[in-house]
Amino acid sequence: MTQQFAVIGSPIAHSLSPRIHNAIFEAEGRDAHMRAIDPVTFEQLTSDLERWKAERTFEGLAVTAPYKPLIAALEGERSDEVALLEAANTLTLRESEPVSGDGVFWQIDNTDVAGFTHAVQQLLSPLKYRTFVVFGTGATARTIIYALIAHDAALIQVVGRSQEKARACIEPFESWQQSRAHKTELIAASAPAGKRFDCAINATTLGISAHDELVFPVSWFAEYAATVFDVVYRSTGTTRLVASARQRDIRALDGRAMLYGQAIEQARIWGAHSSSKELMDVIEQAIDKE
Repeated sequence: MTQQFAVIGSPIAHSLSPRIHNAIFEAEGRDAHMRAIDPVTFEQLTSDLERWKAERTFEGLAVTAPYKPLIAALEGERSDEVALLEAANTLTLRESEPVSGDGVFWQIDNTDVAGFTHAVQQLLSPLKYRTFVVFGTGATARTIIYALIAHDAALIQVVGRSQEKARACIEPFESWQQSRAHKTELIAASAPAGKRFDCAINATTLGISAHDELVFPVSWFAEYAATVFDVVYRSTGTTRLVASARQRDIRALDGRAMLYGQAIEQARIWGAHSSSKELMDVIEQAIDKE
């Protein structure tokens, strides 16, 4: 019987995850298939998850905006990253030991941490002692902050719609840092400081549509950002943010690099046995076919 997987989000039509994971399944000779689902509402997804678990509909689920906090709050077995970040992007159905009740539970993971690290290191390496400005205060922003602190960034300024939202975003990390030898300076702001950063990061959903406004003005690039990373990607081409940066000879990457890195981690959780290089080759070939 074919194993079923899905990627969940809203919007989800642009997602490359089905193409990526189906290519991995085929390369590994696995009878499995991934499809995309837009639950439309949080209530509908909550209901669906209960039914899918009871009926054992899916072996695994990839989850994107805006449902990552909801997934993290599910009853199940959480990774340390999920517990701290209160955001998850991967669900795996596991058998209980010993089997009792419905006999299954959700394993809840966040592979975005590894995915972002894989991506940003293509722009900056090492990350230690570097400075970053992160636009956004949601689940993806928290994941990025976590990854940067773990790699000993010197400074992270978080820019939100309000100082209060930015402050709430960084608060969990201040106590987490107490046991760390290296302390990353965390700053909450409603607008970026007039200083140069090693990397400016869009951690919002702005950019999925070609008509979306830029998360920060084009005039800001040359003076303040040495490199640019956009967590958003589009099914074809790149985002306006990345295109605008590259037109000004600023090194920039869109969210495909993060997507590929986190997909490899997901594939491993779901049983892939190929090496990281082999999996990356499969992913790149699958995307290049289109």
